[in-house]
Amino acid sequence: MNVNNPPNIPFAPNPSDGEIDVSTTNNLEWNGGDPDLGDTVTYDVYFGTTYPPSQVATGQLDTTYNPGTLTYKTKYYWKIVASDGKTSS
Repeated sequence: MNVNNPPNIPFAPNPSDGEIDVSTTNNLEWNGGDPDLGDTVTYDVYFGTTYPPSQVATGQLDTTYNPGTLTYKTKYYWKIVASDGKTSS
């Protein structure tokens, strides 16, 4: 019986938590993956000016997200949830 490991918890976010003076045309980026060879990892993206942020993308394969042009001097929140179709992290 094969044991499934959960996908890696997304890490190394850019911009990082608490970062200020971020470009208004910045993409969100992160690292992810899965320890099990052959598992396809998808990402749900949550983003917005309220906490908790709203889900804005579901099941995307890329480790980047373009939120569009941001508003200067505005606090944004974001989080990424990884899934391999069997478990989430």
